[in-house]
Amino acid sequence: MEKTEDGEKPKFYIGTFVKNKLTRVTPYSDNKEELNERLKQQQDQLAKKQQENKINKERSLNLARREED
Repeated sequence: MEKTEDGEKPKFYIGTFVKNKLTRVTPYSDNKEELNERLKQQQDQLAKKQQENKINKERSLNLARREED
């Protein structure tokens, strides 16, 4: 998101909606690219964690099936 005060440089932040209200997640920053990089890193970490969880779940299911046999 971008916030601009009269006569000032724009400030940037990452926000999300909580109960229909915009909530700031990061502090204000002058550098939009820095925020974009931070957001990309968070998305990459989340995707990696989701993939690891999926693999661990599949392993657990396979072990349970082997024990049944």
